[in-house]
Amino acid sequence: MKQNRTVKLREKKLNDGRLSLYLDFYPPVYIPETGKETRREFLKIYLFEKPTNAIQKEHNHVCKTKAESIRAERSLQFINKSFDFTDRLSSKMDFLAYFEQKVKKRNSSKGNADNWFGSFKYLKLYTGGKCTFGDVDERFCEGFKEFLKNVKSLKSETAGLAQNSQYSYFNKFRACVKEAFEERLFSINPILRVKGIPQGESEREYLTFEELKALFETDCEPNVLKRASIFCALTGLRWSDMIKLTWKEVQHSEQDGYFIRFTQQKPVLMKLCPLPNKLMSN
Repeated sequence: MKQNRTVKLREKKLNDGRLSLYLDFYPPVYIPETGKETRREFLKIYLFEKPTNAIQKEHNHVCKTKAESIRAERSLQFINKSFDFTDRLSSKMDFLAYFEQKVKKRNSSKGNADNWFGSFKYLKLYTGGKCTFGDVDERFCEGFKEFLKNVKSLKSETAGLAQNSQYSYFNKFRACVKEAFEERLFSINPILRVKGIPQGESEREYLTFEELKALFETDCEPNVLKRASIFCALTGLRWSDMIKLTWKEVQHSEQDGYFIRFTQQKPVLMKLCPLPNKLMSN
């Protein structure tokens, strides 16, 4: 028979007349720190047993709401059989050291690694160089998001971070927190309900017809660099996609003429790129 798992909020009267709130677990939970099972977790939240004025009544109301919120979280963990006091075990671990290890694992891609390292630098600045897993809760995540929106860029004494830098750095932080949660270093994902920073519109430069014509008529050494630049301008291909093209990716059909069928590098997508007839005739 399946055993019911429950978490109830209870009160214990103290000698000073206050009521101490605690959680009652059934069946008992095992605490690795002590090697023992227990049915109680005292929340260090206290009530007035007999409130005598509006302030005391409001105090009791706020404290009960907070305690009930904790009970609901513990109940969810308990039902999912994941209640193992994960937060207690990892709360004193160095989150910045954990983040730095994640940064080092991204070294294979320079652009991605730079964004991870940038996120780490601003997180270190935000925390003053000290941050444990116990510090990282929903309020902390919201605070870091606002910090990125208002902090001065480390590359400038006056300008703030660009919108897309904020977007990228916060996303790397989000990814790190998510990985820690998946590794069970958090029992509750603290960033789950925190909205991200919206991505800004990038301002893209382009060549006018006159500029493209001037490029075509200008001598350049090596000549292959000039030809590659004109090729990218006429096809719209990025440099990273152009330099890995092979002849087999240049194809032709009677209906569509010449085109390139290639795999775009980022994001990874199969794409078709028509080739101007003038380009093929040259």
